[in-house]
Amino acid sequence: MFKYWCIRSLQKTGFEVVHEIDYYMDAKSKLAINKKLHDAYLRIKETNNPEWDLLKNFRDFEPSWQNTINSIKRKFDYFRIFIIYKHSCRLRNNRN
Repeated sequence: MFKYWCIRSLQKTGFEVVHEIDYYMDAKSKLAINKKLHDAYLRIKETNNPEWDLLKNFRDFEPSWQNTINSIKRKFDYFRIFIIYKHSCRLRNNRN
């Protein structure tokens, strides 16, 4: 409720919502990869050494200071980082 009150208050003063972010928090020990989500096209992998410069290319906005790469690096033990990879798909023609 407080979140919505804050948003409405800011909108009344002229601010505009331009981007909404969904995020999820849970105990680090509860996070796990669901093996059922793996398929021929997607693979989920945990990493302790993300390629930060590469990952920056996928952003469509600048994160708040709490979510910058430097902030995450300072508290890296609090995070688990999962990356979803898309497999390249090769089609075979079995008619030949």
